[in-house]
Amino acid sequence: MGDWFYNEDFKFQYLQEVQPRNIHVKTTVDVLFRRIKPIEYKLGKDLYDFTTKEIIEFYKWLSTPSLESLMVMNNQFKLYTVYALNKKMVKDNQNHYAEIDNSTLAKCVNYGLVQNRIITRKELIDILESEAIENVSDKVIALALFEGIAGKELVELNHMEPEDINEKTQMIKLYGGRELKISEKLMNWCFESANEYNFYNSLTKKPNKYYLSTDTRVIKRLSNSTVDTDHQRHKTINRRLDAMIDKTNCFAFTVGSLKESGRLEMIKELRESGMDLHTALTNKEMIYRYGRIPSLRRYCIKYGLD
Repeated sequence: MGDWFYNEDFKFQYLQEVQPRNIHVKTTVDVLFRRIKPIEYKLGKDLYDFTTKEIIEFYKWLSTPSLESLMVMNNQFKLYTVYALNKKMVKDNQNHYAEIDNSTLAKCVNYGLVQNRIITRKELIDILESEAIENVSDKVIALALFEGIAGKELVELNHMEPEDINEKTQMIKLYGGRELKISEKLMNWCFESANEYNFYNSLTKKPNKYYLSTDTRVIKRLSNSTVDTDHQRHKTINRRLDAMIDKTNCFAFTVGSLKESGRLEMIKELRESGMDLHTALTNKEMIYRYGRIPSLRRYCIKYGLD
């Protein structure tokens, strides 16, 4: 098997000629080429010579929960095959990636994994109130994400302070100016976390007790931290979520999955109130809390909404 790609001279030529300036796209294509390499060797041919059946079997073999990732992959392979066609490399002179539409890709998604990453509010609260989650700040992180508090690099979450919460209305003013109503459970945990000065680190095999800083934020940093930036706090929260996955064996503990779980619960509640699906998906309050859904059709396919 080659060191980098199957038929790597031709693929390097493609990367140099077609994607010489766009580093992001070039990196993506590089990863995709390496992902399909074992199947190319197994079939004994470059991906541009795959039949439609072979392409679909490969996509199913990936067992991905993401329709979006399959769409990106198929589009990049389609562009690569266009290049190969222009170079007279494709044996049957056909671009079979162009024959595959989103509905076909949707059938290749592993929806079991999709559902495994979605959690209801009740399921989430049950886990957060269990012995598995020791730190109140960890409870805040998970429930706040579920309720739509995040921001770029999680600045809304990391900059929360108790004084920004109106206890009577349960409204919180977030970093950047948004104001959201939060659940009583989250509000109480925020107040409790702001007065939490011990942290039990689950990232090590033997949990260690650390002291937290004396700042006024709800999510505090360790007292011995030498770096305190939004980027560093963002990375720390992701590591803490990873630890929660390890402790609970629940794969919903990621930033994206918790936010989508909260959005789906809100959509369900809106529909139960009498809204039709399209109105619920485009509801202004839902968009304000969780953001706009880029493609309603793909979203419905991914989460089985009808």
